Amino acid sequence: MKICVDYRERKKIPSFEDYVKSGKTKIIDRIEIVTAQVGDVYSPDGLIGIERKSEDDLIESIYNKQIEKQLRELRDNFTYPFLFIEYEGIMDAISKHPNTNPEMIIGEISSILARQKVTVCFVSDFYVPIVCKTIEKFYDGKTEQRDVEYTPIRRGSTIKELKLDLISRIPQIKAKKGLKLLEHFDYSISKIAFAETEELMNVAGIGEKLSQKIKEILK
Repeated sequence: MKICVDYRERKKIPSFEDYVKSGKTKIIDRIEIVTAQVGDVYSPDGLIGIERKSEDDLIESIYNKQIEKQLRELRDNFTYPFLFIEYEGIMDAISKHPNTNPEMIIGEISSILARQKVTVCFVSDFYVPIVCKTIEKFYDGKTEQRDVEYTPIRRGSTIKELKLDLISRIPQIKAKKGLKLLEHFDYSISKIAFAETEELMNVAGIGEKLSQKIKEILK
């Protein structure tokens, strides 16, 4: 199976690639770099979603209230939502904010997790192995059997974003081709569904087999 990693995790991506290539995981055989609306790493079966917070990001997100929104969306999109916190430099991060103390931060984290029902894991150098082992633990063996993969959606998504998500779930389409399809057919799902094969093939990157697959799934 593959795991999806947000492109903004660029510093971690090489570690994920090295871990998979090392053969230390018997289930995960590849990673896909995605533009994730929710979470930083997730399994395409919709079971596991992971939000990673560096020390500075954690403190900042507590102050601006973003963490509650992020964890709520994580919980809404995944069966098993996780918050992974990098803790080694947390005291330095706290010291950057005046009138802040460790007890207050811990209290905030505890109350947020209690409300949002998200599992927290404190990590350091072992972030990538722990992520992979966590996903393996909950893998249900059905991911590769599904024609349409799960893509998490944040609250407040626009109609165009929701349509792009729907089209991007078709195998071999993804976001880039999906956007081209929608733009070609004026963001109309029905126009795409009832278009002739030749019309779909007018979109760059869409061949005969893929156009037939699109019609089959959308109908």
